[in-house]
Amino acid sequence: MVDDHDKTRTNDGGGYDDPRQVGVSRSKSGLVNGPWEHDAEPIFSHDGGHCMLFRPLAGQACEPLWDGKGVPPLLIALHQPNKDPLQSRATFFLVEEAVTSQSKLDLSVNLSKRIS
Repeated sequence: MVDDHDKTRTNDGGGYDDPRQVGVSRSKSGLVNGPWEHDAEPIFSHDGGHCMLFRPLAGQACEPLWDGKGVPPLLIALHQPNKDPLQSRATFFLVEEAVTSQSKLDLSVNLSKRIS
C-alpha cells in the first residue's frame, strides 16, 4: 500500500490542501525487494492515510463488517479526516477482492461498509 498526498500546507498552517489517497503497489517478482509497479488508480481516495490491510482472526466477529462466520474478509484500517489532526480517527472498511481476466487481484474499498 502506498500513502500519497499533496504536501502543500493550508494557509492557516494546519492540515493539507488536498486529501490523502491510498494506492496499491505490487512486486513484479513476488519478492519484497521488487521490482515494484503501482496501480494506476488509488484503492481509496477519500482523505485517508497510513493504512493497513488485514483479516480479523477466525471466529472473532468484527460487526458490522463481519459476523465471525466463514472466511474472514479483507479489511483496511486508516485514519481520517486529515484536515484537522485533532479530528483524525481510525476508520475500518471492508475490502472487496476479485480476480481480473488477467489473473490480477483487484481490490476495492466498499465505502458503505465501515466502522469509525
